[in-house]
Amino acid sequence: MVLQNGAVFLFTTTPRMVQTSQSYVNLVVGDVRVSLMRAFALALGLLAFGALYLILYGTRIGRAMRGVAQNRDAALMVGIDPRAVSRLAVAIGIGLSGLAGAALAPVYAVHPLMGFSFVFKAFAIIIIGGLGNIAGAAVAAVALGMVESVVGGFLPLVMVDALVFGSMIAMLLLRPQGLFGRGVRV
Repeated sequence: MVLQNGAVFLFTTTPRMVQTSQSYVNLVVGDVRVSLMRAFALALGLLAFGALYLILYGTRIGRAMRGVAQNRDAALMVGIDPRAVSRLAVAIGIGLSGLAGAALAPVYAVHPLMGFSFVFKAFAIIIIGGLGNIAGAAVAAVALGMVESVVGGFLPLVMVDALVFGSMIAMLLLRPQGLFGRGVRV
């Protein structure tokens, strides 16, 4: 909040477009046109997702992160420093946030408050996919993106956002653990 309000103070909330030499270049496949910047953002997102998945499920530090996420005390008992693992997880999260901002800057208008809509949709995607399940979040993101694209042609933008949260509420009512989550008794 401090960084965001500082950016509002310094730069105002006036949206600005990031222009590149590729801003108006489209990829054409049959009748489908996709801007090159959107394709680049998608490729960068898939690459980041793959790298995160490999880190979490293919390295010792990833195993340590998953262990700390499940139980900090048990992780400490087997010799994992939860504070160091948490610092690394925050650093990875900050890096991925910066990467997402850099990938989306040429696609969307840039202003200090632009992240709110993405954060709310990400929250809905995580709930629908199942907490702690990366593959479930990816499937939920693709499914919601496709539904938004189809419904976006027929309904106003506000209704498309309502559809995302309506689907999250329906998921919580029908299957509280999410599509791919496992129910856990506490």
